[in-house]
Amino acid sequence: MTAGTLYWQFNDCWPVASWSCIDYYKRKKALYYYSGRFFANVLTYIVEEDGGITIYGISDLQQDAEAHVEVLCYSLDGEKLWERKFNTRLIANDVVKIAHYDEHEIAEEYLPCVVPVDASHCTLPVEKNCKLLNSVVYVRMTVDEKIYDNYYVFDKFRNLKLTKPNITCYVEGNDITLSTDVPAFGVFVETENDVDISDNCLNMIPGEKYILKCSDNPGDVKIYDLSSLILKI
Repeated sequence: MTAGTLYWQFNDCWPVASWSCIDYYKRKKALYYYSGRFFANVLTYIVEEDGGITIYGISDLQQDAEAHVEVLCYSLDGEKLWERKFNTRLIANDVVKIAHYDEHEIAEEYLPCVVPVDASHCTLPVEKNCKLLNSVVYVRMTVDEKIYDNYYVFDKFRNLKLTKPNITCYVEGNDITLSTDVPAFGVFVETENDVDISDNCLNMIPGEKYILKCSDNPGDVKIYDLSSLILKI
């Protein structure tokens, strides 16, 4: 029995706006970096179920592995709400349930608000907890000194009240160091010079430093993030 993945779409054969991960000029787009995360040997998967969120560890490794897990919850305006740290064990070629947090553990206070929810051919008003909608849960798993991370927000980005991040950028030699004051999503670094970057399209945790290695001097750097790209209706 065999299985596989058809990867669509890797590159473009002419200059065009498309869903490829590398453009005609061989520049790496956001999908290139994201695909490296969701096709990695280890994936932290977060799903909303049973009145809260469940965190799973998915392993394509050929042997069992010990893992250290950090779960961090922030409000969208940058306040750290809580943090959990624990060790777990991943089973080779298997999925392991590693944690579950009820809604009241994620957001202690219930603040009702009405949001549009997609239904068949329309949207319907549904009451939700604003405190939950105003939070993000990050999961960071370390296996053999390599970090695998993911995050979960509780609605579509267009329905969330994102705070525009103040992203600091420092260039030293071929390294770009980034940090943010609030949760920042889809942070994309664009460089003046055509260089390879070790990572991009980041989902940044407040106060953490992200060091990106460039193949050469990047020149001037521009930073974009999701908060400035969402169309509010």
